Amino acid sequence: MKKKDFENLKAALQEVVEIERGEREPSRVFKVENKIRENMRTLKQKFFYDWKENYTDLDGENIAQWLVVVIQMPNEQLELITNQKENILEKIDYYMSNYDDDLFLYSNPRIKICNWMFA
Repeated sequence: MKKKDFENLKAALQEVVEIERGEREPSRVFKVENKIRENMRTLKQKFFYDWKENYTDLDGENIAQWLVVVIQMPNEQLELITNQKENILEKIDYYMSNYDDDLFLYSNPRIKICNWMFA
C-alpha cells in the first residue's frame, strides 16, 4: 500500500471513530455514502453504489477502465453501449440525471438500462 493510500485510509478510519464517539459531525461525503448504503432500494442507487464502492480509489477518483451498459430499446431490442475510462464520469452523470430510479429514460420511458458492468 502506498503511503498516500495508507494516510487516506487512516484519516477515513479516524473520522469513523470520532463520529461514533460523538466528537465530530460526519462530513457530507460520509453522510451521503452511509445514506446510500442504508437506503439502497432503487436500481439507480445500486448503479451508483456499484461504481462508487468498487471502482473508485480512496480519493474518490475513478479507477474503472470500462463501463458497459445494456439498454432495452422501445422495440425491445438490446443495445450495448461501451464507454472508455475518459468518458465514464460524464456517462455516470448523464445516467444519474436522465434516468429515473428504475433506470427508465425520463424523456422516453420505453428505454431502460437493463444491466451494467464496470471493469
